[in-house]
Amino acid sequence: AGLILLLCYYLYAWNRVGRDPELGAIVPHYSPPENFSPAAVRYVLNMCFDKRSFTAAIVNMARKGYLDIIEEDNEFTLQRKSADTSQLAKGEKVLAEKLFKYKDAITLENKEHSRFRSAIYGLKKELKKEFRSHYFSLNLAWLVPGLVISLGSFGLMIISLLFSASDMTPIMIIYVVTIIGVNILFAWLIKAPTLHGRKIMDEIEGLKMYLSVAEKERLNFFNPPEITPKLFEKFLPYAIALEVENEWGDQFAAIFSKLDQESCGQYHPS
Repeated sequence: AGLILLLCYYLYAWNRVGRDPELGAIVPHYSPPENFSPAAVRYVLNMCFDKRSFTAAIVNMARKGYLDIIEEDNEFTLQRKSADTSQLAKGEKVLAEKLFKYKDAITLENKEHSRFRSAIYGLKKELKKEFRSHYFSLNLAWLVPGLVISLGSFGLMIISLLFSASDMTPIMIIYVVTIIGVNILFAWLIKAPTLHGRKIMDEIEGLKMYLSVAEKERLNFFNPPEITPKLFEKFLPYAIALEVENEWGDQFAAIFSKLDQESCGQYHPS
């Protein structure tokens, strides 16, 4: 009965606030939404933060010339090249302040864990402040009644277990796991974009379409940008953010192979 009541409530809540606005037409976009960094693109499209947003932000900071990503013996170091943060997005400025507060280089190793954790948290907080309320809502308040129903069900289950002559432990374990699973599922389903957020998400999906198509499919697009190394570098952070970096790289295989031959292996993206 508790499980049925919980499902009925969550279906009602999802119907009230969790339904996404209708998708628009997804057409190729040759640029991200205005003032959207790679980290912001991922954050808004997924309506949550994860560490790939951090990765995309670091690569974008390197593309802008703020830092170098140096690899030596499978060890990566971030080396600040400039103190000028004027070209960085707000979240990237937070990363710059957190990562290079005490020195101009930081190596990706365990002893620097606290500094990276602070930087990632700072980026997450800035993205939340800048984008969440305008583009989507988690509708967390609607989860509270569901949690109350769940806890009430657990309490009644424990009472019935105490007065039961038979061992109901396996049943209770299955029930608890099911209830937790239902709450997690609806916590994901109940978040929803705003109308403006849905429009921006459609633009981001259009950018993802452009970044992920094969070369022969790109020929069907209307007036796409010319394929150049500069274009590859410009959109690589966005491709990382949208998890299509391999597809984006494949479009440039021929041009980079030619560059490598002409420069005798001396060409390296910034």
